Amino acid sequence: MNGIKIAFIGAGSTMFSKLLMCDIFSHQALKESTIVLEDLDKESLDFTYRLANKIINKFNLPGKILRTTSQREALKNADFVISMIAVGGNDAWEIDKNIPLKYGVDQIVGDTLGPGGLFRALRHIPALIDLIRDMEDLCPNAI
Repeated sequence: MNGIKIAFIGAGSTMFSKLLMCDIFSHQALKESTIVLEDLDKESLDFTYRLANKIINKFNLPGKILRTTSQREALKNADFVISMIAVGGNDAWEIDKNIPLKYGVDQIVGDTLGPGGLFRALRHIPALIDLIRDMEDLCPNAI
């Protein structure tokens, strides 16, 4: 599986990106993959990029890390696309938890179920529709 391109959309989430990269590069068939990190937040993107390259260098991996703030650039000819977007970031997530709690609905996390999950879905659906449209155009066979 040489030449595999994996796009991480919303890669500014350093912890999630780091763990996922380690999983990918530990799989024999994916060791030589190119991972393209994309995020609108350039500062977070740059931090994740530096961390990713430390992983590559520390373990002498043949994979490659690229970065971009352009979703379309990241998606071009991608074989796999992983969406880790967080529309509104942690501030919105806190609101998703706290508003239901204020009205007596105690959610453990609140990002996938109940009122908090609905709030999150309403924020994310437009961004995910844009992502899907870009995928149809730039990487129609991607998983």
